[in-house]
Amino acid sequence: MDDGEVKQSKLEDSLQKDSLKNKRTGDHGSVKPERPSGNRVAVKKYREKKKAQHVYLEEEVKKLQAVNRVLTRKLQVQAALEAVAVRLRSLLIGFKVQIGNELGVGRVYKQNCNVVSDGCIRPA
Repeated sequence: MDDGEVKQSKLEDSLQKDSLKNKRTGDHGSVKPERPSGNRVAVKKYREKKKAQHVYLEEEVKKLQAVNRVLTRKLQVQAALEAVAVRLRSLLIGFKVQIGNELGVGRVYKQNCNVVSDGCIRPA
């Protein structure tokens, strides 16, 4: 074989390969490699699973937001009740002092008074 025949043979081989590719894709301009159909099924299954997970997480977020709102309201009510309790304690101390003054007692003491912030009146 001479050099011309080798080049001619290679040219024919490449034309045959291009012809086969064009027949497979049905397109003469671009060549797309064939993908196994199993891969498409796996990708579709994966996307469906991800979508279901996303929907589940969105529902979970809605539930947790509702719980958060309820707990926030409870905290607000608790804070308001604590403020009322503090106000009532201070009124009670004031009434104790006023009653003691009207009875002629210098100071009214609470028995077993151990904590400073419990509203006890301590002797000076």
